[in-house]
Amino acid sequence: SYMPRFISTVVVIAILGELLSPSSGIINLLRERLFGLDAIYFMNDSKYFRLIYVLVDTWQYTGWTAIIYLAAITGIPADLYEAATIDGANKGQQIFYITIPSIMPTIMVMLILNVGRLLSLGFEKVLLMYTPDNSMVSDIIDTLVYRTGLANQNYSYATAIGLFSGLIGIVLVAGSNSLSKRLTGDGIY
Repeated sequence: SYMPRFISTVVVIAILGELLSPSSGIINLLRERLFGLDAIYFMNDSKYFRLIYVLVDTWQYTGWTAIIYLAAITGIPADLYEAATIDGANKGQQIFYITIPSIMPTIMVMLILNVGRLLSLGFEKVLLMYTPDNSMVSDIIDTLVYRTGLANQNYSYATAIGLFSGLIGIVLVAGSNSLSKRLTGDGIY
């Protein structure tokens, strides 16, 4: 379902906090009752931060991404597949020689968009999951800018960090656009 993409990040992290709560979370209750294991405060443990972040981000974006790719696949003319079947192509060959080349522009646009969001990495989600105990693994450029600028009131340094991050982002997007032009002959600009 694409619905998770439209749920507020605050709500997602609140639900996650309830599911992973050491006292009342369903995950810890299952661990205790089924396996006799002690409760773990997953949200506070730096070992689990990256795994939790990746799982939640994947859950939030998979449905939406699937819809985009499905729309690209449905735009492929059916007669291409019929001609390939008549020529003796199996499903794997149809995917490799028809589907993937036909949706390559969509793949490249998605690559460029995801590279564009790479450095921000969902600031809201990281900030909401951030605790002093997991700060060594949860700190990203945007949380550094937030802490430096707002918490420490070092506005010029925070601005410099943000500007540098933006410049790196521009280079990454331009590089992925160049890759797209090289592979598909087309880019976003």
